[in-house]
Amino acid sequence: MSRCIFASIFLMSAGLALAQLDSNTVTVTASRNANPEPDQAIFYIAVDSGLTTTLGDVLSALQPSGITLANFSGVSTLWNSVTSISDQPPQGIVWTFTQAVSLTSTKSTVATLTQLQQRIAQSNSGLTLFFQIQRTQVSPQARQAQPCVAADLIADARAQAQTTAGSAGFTVLSILSMSGSTSGCSVTVTFAVGR
Repeated sequence: MSRCIFASIFLMSAGLALAQLDSNTVTVTASRNANPEPDQAIFYIAVDSGLTTTLGDVLSALQPSGITLANFSGVSTLWNSVTSISDQPPQGIVWTFTQAVSLTSTKSTVATLTQLQQRIAQSNSGLTLFFQIQRTQVSPQARQAQPCVAADLIADARAQAQTTAGSAGFTVLSILSMSGSTSGCSVTVTFAVGR
């Protein structure tokens, strides 16, 4: 089904491009997929504590996992779910952290955090550790490894234009106008054509 739709769109766009040959121009749009596959898992880590616990105390407890102040994302108040907020003082504090790890390290990170969760529970420190995988993301390194290069987009556009123009006996000459962006990894180019 999708091949039929793609073929129909291609034929319609080729027809539009051929119609432009009367004005000795052809306009094509070239694009590339600049979205690499996610290569990192983002872990959400929460530590429940008493009201007198400090961030330093929590970081010390998390130290075996490699979580540092750089991973700290926020703090909130822990309330007893049975009573309303206005009836009782807060019961504790929730310290939250995020940690990005490669997808290949996900299993070992789960094992490390599970061991730490058990160690904290056994220590009677008044802390409780909870964690989950929140989402995946593309690392900055993976994003930089697949840049969108303007020269490559223009070369793709020229090849498309030559295919279209060549089917009507024309040759692609120079670029007359161009619009688009490398951030969107798409460019629309109007070429002059001749025989």
